[in-house]
Amino acid sequence: SDSVCQIHGYPKEELMGMNHRQYTDKETAKKVFHAFNKVYNTRTPLRGFDCQIIRKDGAKRYIEASVSLQEDSKGKPTGFRGLIRDITERKRTEELLKESESRYRLLADHMRDQVWIMPLDLKVTYISPSVEKLLGYTLDELKHLPLNKLLPASSYRAAMNFFSVEMPQALAVPPIRSSNRFLEFEFRCKDGRIIWMESTFSLIRDENGKPLSILSEGRIINDRKQIEYDLRASES
Repeated sequence: SDSVCQIHGYPKEELMGMNHRQYTDKETAKKVFHAFNKVYNTRTPLRGFDCQIIRKDGAKRYIEASVSLQEDSKGKPTGFRGLIRDITERKRTEELLKESESRYRLLADHMRDQVWIMPLDLKVTYISPSVEKLLGYTLDELKHLPLNKLLPASSYRAAMNFFSVEMPQALAVPPIRSSNRFLEFEFRCKDGRIIWMESTFSLIRDENGKPLSILSEGRIINDRKQIEYDLRASES
């Protein structure tokens, strides 16, 4: 199709009849061969297969492909049917995100404060060692733990209200301005203890200012909360 020609940078008359080895490097060519071979042998379509191509002008692009086997009326293989789309920008964003998060992780691994990194869907992708030590949960456990199990009911409602109100405002702030947001809430530790934490939320952005994920930096405020409770009790 015309879109395939646009992605590869070749006119149709050149692209027709070309072997994939002519627009991929050796490692990618092997990957493509094994993918098509698997489809041929299993007769099972392959979806979401990604690889790198080299356009006619030498530029490298990432594509995502779906491949299925074509058969005649007797079930004899006659060829392949493929659909592709350009995912270069998505790949670049993922790489930028990894670079950004790796820098934060290097710092966070040596901090005493609690550090979290979450995509905009609020699913945890990183916690500092201090968080694991404090809460008693591993990163893998937190990835599968619903937020309403980690936060007591009142703090869960406060967190949901916070993200529904504050995050849209933070996303609307130009990249050159600070968009930090603050929240106090309780955590339920793995051993059942309840602790108070004060957290600062900010956005990790790519080089174009597009928000990629949320960085949370927290510290324990149990002592302060106890003092506030004692003061209210004495005043009453």
